[in-house]
Amino acid sequence: MKIIGVITTKNRIEYERALQSVITQRRRPDKIIVVSDSEDEMKENERSIAENASAIFLEDKYTHNYAGSLNTAIHYILGKGLFEFAGYEQTYVAFLDDDDIWDKE
Repeated sequence: MKIIGVITTKNRIEYERALQSVITQRRRPDKIIVVSDSEDEMKENERSIAENASAIFLEDKYTHNYAGSLNTAIHYILGKGLFEFAGYEQTYVAFLDDDDIWDKE
């Protein structure tokens, strides 16, 4: 089973709380992707937080909204071969907003 966690953020440095909730899961995702649709001055801080957590950091390259950020993540997942069609039943992509957290349970 493969789990890919995707956190979308926009001008919210507090997304680090959401990221920490993903990292501390009993079953940590195989990959964590952070997609930013933030202003330029925020992106470097967001990138640093993601990289310190060994997460992949992407900038939204589609419509600048939640859907665009999700599409950016999906495009990356498919383009990098993280989602294998042969075993797709065993691959899960979980999305998390920047102001939410995952409970450990």
